[in-house]
Amino acid sequence: MSEKQMGSFMPEHDFEQSALMRLHQQYPVLNNLSGSVIFRAEGQHSAPNFVAWSFNENAEAHLRELGIKDRIVQLIEQLIHNRLRSTVMPVYEGVIEFMQGQFMIEWRAQN
Repeated sequence: MSEKQMGSFMPEHDFEQSALMRLHQQYPVLNNLSGSVIFRAEGQHSAPNFVAWSFNENAEAHLRELGIKDRIVQLIEQLIHNRLRSTVMPVYEGVIEFMQGQFMIEWRAQN
Protein backbone atom coordinates (compact mmCIF):
# COMPACT_ATOMS: atom_id res chain seq x y z
CA MET A 1 0.00 0.00 0.00
CA SER A 2 1.39 3.41 -0.90
CA GLU A 3 1.98 6.17 1.68
CA LYS A 4 -0.83 8.21 0.12
CA GLN A 5 -3.27 5.32 0.44
CA MET A 6 -2.18 4.67 4.02
CA GLY A 7 -2.88 8.32 4.89
CA SER A 8 -6.55 7.85 4.21
CA PHE A 9 -6.67 5.08 6.83
CA MET A 10 -4.70 6.99 9.47
CA PRO A 11 -6.58 7.12 12.79
CA GLU A 12 -7.61 10.63 13.82
CA HIS A 13 -5.33 10.68 16.84
CA ASP A 14 -2.32 9.83 14.68
CA PHE A 15 -3.23 12.49 12.09
CA GLU A 16 -3.61 15.13 14.80
CA GLN A 17 -0.40 14.16 16.61
CA SER A 18 1.49 14.19 13.31
CA ALA A 19 0.13 17.64 12.46
CA LEU A 20 1.16 19.00 15.87
CA MET A 21 4.58 17.37 15.56
CA ARG A 22 5.11 19.03 12.16
CA LEU A 23 4.16 22.37 13.72
CA HIS A 24 6.80 21.89 16.42
CA GLN A 25 9.37 20.91 13.82
CA GLN A 26 8.59 23.98 11.70
CA TYR A 27 8.70 26.31 14.71
CA PRO A 28 11.28 25.11 17.27
CA VAL A 29 10.49 28.16 19.45
CA LEU A 30 7.35 26.25 20.54
CA ASN A 31 9.63 23.85 22.41
CA ASN A 32 10.45 26.64 24.88
CA LEU A 33 6.89 27.77 25.57
CA SER A 34 4.09 26.66 27.81
CA GLY A 35 0.50 27.66 27.28
CA SER A 36 -2.69 26.68 25.56
CA VAL A 37 -5.00 27.62 22.72
CA ILE A 38 -8.72 27.18 23.31
CA PHE A 39 -10.90 27.15 20.20
CA ARG A 40 -14.50 26.77 19.10
CA ALA A 41 -16.22 26.72 15.71
CA GLU A 42 -19.95 27.10 15.11
CA GLY A 43 -22.18 24.94 12.95
CA GLN A 44 -20.71 23.16 9.95
CA HIS A 45 -17.79 25.57 9.55
CA SER A 46 -14.21 24.46 9.93
CA ALA A 47 -12.92 27.96 10.69
CA PRO A 48 -12.89 28.70 14.42
CA ASN A 49 -14.88 31.78 15.39
CA PHE A 50 -13.39 31.84 18.89
CA VAL A 51 -9.71 31.40 19.74
CA ALA A 52 -8.26 32.25 23.16
CA TRP A 53 -4.52 32.27 23.78
CA SER A 54 -3.21 31.40 27.21
CA PHE A 55 0.52 32.19 27.07
CA ASN A 56 2.39 34.84 29.00
CA GLU A 57 2.21 38.25 27.34
CA ASN A 58 5.76 38.19 25.96
CA ALA A 59 5.35 34.70 24.49
CA GLU A 60 2.07 35.62 22.83
CA ALA A 61 3.59 38.75 21.25
CA HIS A 62 6.54 36.66 20.03
CA LEU A 63 4.19 34.08 18.47
CA ARG A 64 2.31 36.87 16.70
CA GLU A 65 5.53 38.46 15.38
CA LEU A 66 6.74 35.13 13.96
CA GLY A 67 3.38 34.39 12.31
CA ILE A 68 2.94 31.29 14.44
CA LYS A 69 -0.45 32.37 15.78
CA ASP A 70 -1.82 32.46 12.22
CA ARG A 71 -0.26 29.07 11.51
CA ILE A 72 -1.85 27.56 14.63
CA VAL A 73 -5.28 28.89 13.58
CA GLN A 74 -4.74 27.32 10.13
CA LEU A 75 -3.83 24.04 11.82
CA ILE A 76 -7.01 24.17 13.92
CA GLU A 77 -9.04 24.68 10.72
CA GLN A 78 -7.34 21.64 9.16
CA LEU A 79 -8.03 19.49 12.22
CA ILE A 80 -11.71 20.52 12.37
CA HIS A 81 -12.11 19.98 8.62
CA ASN A 82 -10.51 16.54 8.89
CA ARG A 83 -12.85 15.56 11.71
CA LEU A 84 -15.87 16.82 9.75
CA ARG A 85 -14.80 14.83 6.69
CA SER A 86 -14.17 11.71 8.77
CA THR A 87 -17.30 12.17 10.90
CA VAL A 88 -15.26 11.85 14.10
CA MET A 89 -16.81 13.45 17.17
CA PRO A 90 -16.40 15.80 18.96
CA VAL A 91 -15.54 18.30 16.23
CA TYR A 92 -16.02 21.94 17.12
CA GLU A 93 -14.33 22.66 20.46
CA GLY A 94 -11.00 21.87 21.95
CA VAL A 95 -7.77 22.97 23.52
CA ILE A 96 -4.19 22.51 22.37
CA GLU A 97 -1.68 22.42 25.21
CA PHE A 98 1.96 23.36 24.63
CA MET A 99 4.20 22.24 27.50
CA GLN A 100 7.85 23.08 26.73
CA GLY A 101 8.34 20.63 23.91
CA GLN A 102 5.35 18.44 24.67
CA PHE A 103 1.92 18.98 23.18
CA MET A 104 -1.53 17.50 23.14
CA ILE A 105 -4.97 18.25 21.82
CA GLU A 106 -8.15 17.61 23.76
CA TRP A 107 -11.49 17.74 21.98
CA ARG A 108 -14.51 18.79 24.00
CA ALA A 109 -18.16 18.01 23.45
CA GLN A 110 -20.27 21.07 22.65
CA ASN A 111 -22.58 22.24 25.40
